[in-house]
Amino acid sequence: MFIKNEHLASLVKSVLETEGVHNADSLTQKVIDRLTSWQRSTALQGSEKAGHPKKKINWSVVKKQLDAGVDMTTIAASQHVSESTLRRRIKEEDISSTHPPHQPTYIEKKNEIN
Repeated sequence: MFIKNEHLASLVKSVLETEGVHNADSLTQKVIDRLTSWQRSTALQGSEKAGHPKKKINWSVVKKQLDAGVDMTTIAASQHVSESTLRRRIKEEDISSTHPPHQPTYIEKKNEIN
């Protein structure tokens, strides 16, 4: 877990000033620059992923809802994720092989009739 850089900058600066360093601002900036480049390289290497952590999905509930024929929009809402996120995560979890990839929504069914 990373500390926000602005919080770390104030912490580093206060430590440098406490130690009597005269150019604390420039040294603080160098430390933050190095930290930022390290964070980026680490994220690019894959040991730390950039962005928000994945939202948790209760797969047993999702599977039961899919078996019951609940539409994807409703399932996504019950898991507090978007429908596109749910579809992507289903593919990632590979539970799509046991269920059809798409169930038409009410609006899609209505458009097919027209």
